[in-house]
Amino acid sequence: MEITQSFIMTMSRARLNMYEQRILLKIVEHGQSLLKGLPLEHNLKKLKHDLDNVRIEVPVRYILSDKTDHYEHVYSSARSLMQKIFEVYDTDTKTWYATPYIYNVSHVQKSGNLVIWVSKAFFNTLYDFTKGYSKYVLETAMLLKSPYAVRLYVLMCGQSHPITYPIEYL
Repeated sequence: MEITQSFIMTMSRARLNMYEQRILLKIVEHGQSLLKGLPLEHNLKKLKHDLDNVRIEVPVRYILSDKTDHYEHVYSSARSLMQKIFEVYDTDTKTWYATPYIYNVSHVQKSGNLVIWVSKAFFNTLYDFTKGYSKYVLETAMLLKSPYAVRLYVLMCGQSHPITYPIEYL
């Protein structure tokens, strides 16, 4: 599945572990329904949506794509995302928002699903295309073994010209 997200979301900085990164990828995937068939090339604006404090159910096996049964890694990553703050400043309304990435997390034993809640502020940023957007393949991002590889992939996917950085700069 091809994912489209706002460039603001792509450029946001966060130190995430692999499971946290996968949880966020699944949240971004959930938000794709509004973008179906929308030609973003000519709609670089904030899209209106009716998502307000969204409940998302994610199969834990998609977060554990390394074929393990270490649910405790997913639980600790969900707790960590509840403590990390997502901040954004809306230049149009001159409003600063701060919210946990996720909140109200639950997992019923043997259900196989993790239930998380995501705030409207997160989706406002996800659908803010005023600075552009990036596209990538979700399956490829989920298979990468490190959160740094995922971040680099999302940043660089679809680049049409080479980018050169000297070793000293890196």
